Amino acid sequence: MKKRLISVFVMLLLPLLVVARQRVIVDTDIDSDVDDAGTLAMLYTLHKQHKINLLGTIVTSDDPFAVTCVSAFNAYYGMGDLPLGFLEGQSFLKNHSRYTRQISEEFPHDLPSWKDAETATNTYRKLLAGSPNHSVVILTIGHLSSLQRLLQSPADQYSHLNGKQLVEAKVKRWYCMGGLFPEGKEANFSRPDPGSTVFCLANWTKEVVFCGWEIGERIITGDLALKAELNPENPMYRAYELYNDFKGRASWDQVTAFLLADEASHYLELDNAGSCLLEADGSNRWIPGKKGNQFIVRFRPEANVKELAGKITDLMLGKNIPDYSYLPWVGKSVDFSHGPLVVSENKRFLVHADGTPFFYMGDTAWELFHRLTEEEIDWYLENRREKGVNVIQAVILAELDGLNTPDRNGNRPLVNNDPAQPDEAYFNWVDRIINKAAAKGLYMGLLPTWGDKVDKQWGIGPVIFNERNIAGYGRFLANRYKDYPNIIWIIGGDRNGGDANMPVWNVLANAIKSIDKNHLMTFHPYGRHTSSQWFHNADWLDFNSSQTGHANCSFDIFENLIVRDYDKLPVKPCINMEPCYEDHPVRGDICTSTTWFDDTNTRQALYWSLFSGAAGHTYGCHPIWQCMSPVYEPTGNVLNNWYDDLDLPGAGNMIHARRLFEKYDFFSRRPAPEIILTKQLVIGDMAVAVQGKGYAFVYLPNGNPVDVCLETLSEAITLILQWYNPRTGQYTLIGEVPAKGFYRAKPVSSGVGNDWILVMNSK
Repeated sequence: MKKRLISVFVMLLLPLLVVARQRVIVDTDIDSDVDDAGTLAMLYTLHKQHKINLLGTIVTSDDPFAVTCVSAFNAYYGMGDLPLGFLEGQSFLKNHSRYTRQISEEFPHDLPSWKDAETATNTYRKLLAGSPNHSVVILTIGHLSSLQRLLQSPADQYSHLNGKQLVEAKVKRWYCMGGLFPEGKEANFSRPDPGSTVFCLANWTKEVVFCGWEIGERIITGDLALKAELNPENPMYRAYELYNDFKGRASWDQVTAFLLADEASHYLELDNAGSCLLEADGSNRWIPGKKGNQFIVRFRPEANVKELAGKITDLMLGKNIPDYSYLPWVGKSVDFSHGPLVVSENKRFLVHADGTPFFYMGDTAWELFHRLTEEEIDWYLENRREKGVNVIQAVILAELDGLNTPDRNGNRPLVNNDPAQPDEAYFNWVDRIINKAAAKGLYMGLLPTWGDKVDKQWGIGPVIFNERNIAGYGRFLANRYKDYPNIIWIIGGDRNGGDANMPVWNVLANAIKSIDKNHLMTFHPYGRHTSSQWFHNADWLDFNSSQTGHANCSFDIFENLIVRDYDKLPVKPCINMEPCYEDHPVRGDICTSTTWFDDTNTRQALYWSLFSGAAGHTYGCHPIWQCMSPVYEPTGNVLNNWYDDLDLPGAGNMIHARRLFEKYDFFSRRPAPEIILTKQLVIGDMAVAVQGKGYAFVYLPNGNPVDVCLETLSEAITLILQWYNPRTGQYTLIGEVPAKGFYRAKPVSSGVGNDWILVMNSK
């Protein structure tokens, strides 16, 4: 159960400990033994449990089928996009495994042969270079030839750092299955390449944890109990069958991977009172002494080894995976080479200049420039890129005393709060962050100022803008950012667009647009309002933005805002820019599930928006918008710090919507309420539908059955029906039905949190 945050206001700019999923690169010698196969399955489970972020796999083997075997494992477990490298430059390859060739030939994968694999060194360097500093855990469960190559590597296209420097900058810890303690000779250290072990230990300066042979030897897995629960069509089943027909095997590699699990400390402990002495032949000895950077694993005195084996087996079998998971987005979130964003020909969507669709998937980090350090911003941006976010909404002149409280670098945005005197150091900082976002393919939804600098209302202010001085500030911003590839202008900032505010906002928007012809512009209104109420006909408003807000868990607000914006003339795209935020207290209406918005509510807001005609959507989280940490006082009732909530289920769910909508014809999509034949009576359980060329979707917020028309896709003779799980992104086939009459759509589960999407494809 979450504990309410008790915040202490500390204005000391102390380094912040960021708690995030461990970023893991696994280096395996999968060939002679089978524990590597079980370890891969464990890592997939830990990844899907959101305990680790599995970045990629290095295969250090002289078996030509080892890397294709791993490729087959990745494909089977739904991780076919996972980067994969193979030890390069080997003069002689020979298949000596009992199972790698068979799995490579019996199971589908995308790697034709070892010759098509990327090199281990390139894969290592690419993954490390793309990670925040001191964030990566390397897990080696084989000999260390690839790791040696990494340490010896020169600067290249991925990083200006050589291998040792890159490891020093990016790696947090190395977990090594190797050695025999207190002394002895173990295979990973001693063969086939003891020289690599000597080199790696001599050149490693970060933390390293040795999980010795004596630990895994006591833990037996892979016996008939595993066979009884495994699907025979699973490559792990085939590996254990071929290796020793489920007679059981010591779990050297698995227990090393188990160190990444939350429960590891219940069974195992680390000892760093000493160091590992290594001989030239790979034999080793633990020398007790003062504490250092080397650790060995020991069993806790009370550890139940049989129980530990059961925990490892559960991870191998993929148990306890939550009903929300996602494969991280691969590569840049957006490819800017398709040109700047424009409005589509039908005026309903956003597209790139070359016609490539753009699905707006935003996140709110309003205080990003003001409250986070550079390292924290790196963490945040990478986390959102992995979740398929492509727009980060942030404010230059921030809401929470952004004028008078310095940023984490000690700078304020304006000299003496004068809009005519922007502080160059602060704006250099903003430039730097925008460029960081661009490198990850992320747009910045850039607010020139929060609304309290125009209309104080409930804010901190102070009010510094009026019709006379705001144009100069707008021109300054336009000249500075007009050539950046990743800007979307957002005027406003949670305020009324009418009355005395209207001329000020108009002046600011027109001042920017008079210079910057490259970027789209919208307006962010206050709660339960939309930009169209004031600016729909303004030339500078390229698309409408709504704020359905933090006081509602029912469909009526979406009808009042999104549906009406969709129906307005002239036609303009519309986006819900601020719906209910995850971990935000509910203001006003009491939701059926909680008095705090959770992932159920954020998914409902997402699909109610998109199925009502929105061209995109923005996710938000209460601690994250304000970048809450112990350094600051909370705004509103706050459950956690920002870094605690990075991986909430609702955040991970957003990627499934993006993948669903980008998979189907983009420009033909329209709301289709006529598909739903059941009379809708409960506004908190409103089913909604869209259709496009050759498809239709029906969203059921609580999994309650409805009758749907099968004749809406006029060109279809037969329909293929599937259930799409918006929590996992997984499809379940229902079957084929004639495109006539109606279908009783009844998902496999119902109740709060059991939302489903019926997918109908014409055939």
